[in-house]
Amino acid sequence: MRINKNQGAVLATLLVVILFGSVYFFIYIPQNERTLQAQRFRALQNIDQNVHAKIDNSVGLLNIIITPYIKGSSIERAKLEKYINGYSRVNFTLTLPQKVSVPKLTAATDSLPADSSYTLKVNNDTRQVTLAFNRRFNAAGERGVYEMAMEFSFSQFFSLLLNREVFDEYIVFRKEEPVFETFPAGISHFQKDTLLGIKNGVIGSGIRTYTVGGVEYKFFLQPVKLMSDNEWVIAGLLSNKNYQDKKNQLPTNMVLLLVIIVLIIMLAFPWIKLYQMGSKDRLTINDGVASILISMLLMSVLFFIFFHYNKSFRPSGDKDPKMVIANSIRQNLAREIDVAFNKLRQFDSMAYKHSDTLKHRDDIVKLNDTGIAFNDNSKILYGDTLNAIAKGFPVKQVFWLDKDGDEIINWTDDTVNSPHGNYKSRLYFRKIIDGQEYVLDDDTAKKIYLDQVISWTSFAFRSVLTKRSKFTEKDKPVIACLSFNIRSLNETILPAGYLFAVIDNDGKVL
Repeated sequence: MRINKNQGAVLATLLVVILFGSVYFFIYIPQNERTLQAQRFRALQNIDQNVHAKIDNSVGLLNIIITPYIKGSSIERAKLEKYINGYSRVNFTLTLPQKVSVPKLTAATDSLPADSSYTLKVNNDTRQVTLAFNRRFNAAGERGVYEMAMEFSFSQFFSLLLNREVFDEYIVFRKEEPVFETFPAGISHFQKDTLLGIKNGVIGSGIRTYTVGGVEYKFFLQPVKLMSDNEWVIAGLLSNKNYQDKKNQLPTNMVLLLVIIVLIIMLAFPWIKLYQMGSKDRLTINDGVASILISMLLMSVLFFIFFHYNKSFRPSGDKDPKMVIANSIRQNLAREIDVAFNKLRQFDSMAYKHSDTLKHRDDIVKLNDTGIAFNDNSKILYGDTLNAIAKGFPVKQVFWLDKDGDEIINWTDDTVNSPHGNYKSRLYFRKIIDGQEYVLDDDTAKKIYLDQVISWTSFAFRSVLTKRSKFTEKDKPVIACLSFNIRSLNETILPAGYLFAVIDNDGKVL
């Protein structure tokens, strides 16, 4: 059997359609689904890390408060109690430090914990998380343990940790019961071995499909191990409709390419007809007009194609729009960091110049405000100069650390100073001490480190710029630190559909 020209065209078209369909259904969709699942599990893993980071930050705050409380006089303790009672209860509640009852201790039976420890208690009935921090003391022949706690409702603990841009809803399970949910799911109980994935006898992260309130969801499940008796399961819910849409979605460039190919085929129909005409077919005036029109239309389409896909023909000076945006963000960030460095240098010079005054009244409140004063509300003679330095820049705090990471001086824009803490575990401290600073503008006189942290005292996201200070405390090198909000990244205007991220040398998104 011979295949004529018409049949050959049909078969060739059919084979092309089958080929593209096979690639789409058997290669592209499975690969896209694996990528989609990996992205969603990475989001849950980040939540896991953020849960532990929140606990670490909470322990840092409790340690900052309880350490000076144990060592302080009755007057200093009264100030700390006032600070605790005045602390905002929007995100958590602080309890006052108190002695914990311990058995009589002897040198032979010292059952006290190490210098400090913490326990995490979760109550499903009251929907409350309690982080209790214990600190040992041994002074004036008295020994014991002080305890201070931070109390969260489940909503306070989880609401800021769950990214609503990744999943439609969230449910958090503990001891086979839902303890927090972003919507009334109506789930009252689950069995761990059926909810989580079991493979080769190992229970771990998995995906399950459930119908909740008449809507089918994909449950992405991630166990979060906090302590030996505390394990939560965080479930990120993605509606099956959204899941299928994201799984089957083609990249924009691929869609555009397919549209162009289909458009060219449709426009080429008159030419295809001429190609398929036999010896007995008649050429009409309409065929001639159509051939001329499609020539004009195809020329327009070819111009568009060349305009869109001509990267290899463009001049070397022509830049990718994404690179233009990235360079603009980088330049704005570099300018702001340079301004922040100059502000910190001026603050450090002022501290060095007035170091004699600062020995006994070192902390300052209401920085960048007309009511600027020392922490005992006494007037600052050079307050106008400090305000002039801070003016027009979002300074939150300026503080100095000794080589052990202990805070020496604190200037804040708040109405009260937080207790002095130890920040030796912070990266912005270690990098300066270890000599691993960044160098601004290739100028060795501008050695700094820029870090992004969650504040231990305010729990707000802050950028911290650090440098070596001009002065020393008891012959110890001091590090000057500036805490501020980066405006150049918060107020960036981007085209629709564009996002950006700032990443450090280790690939961490800052």
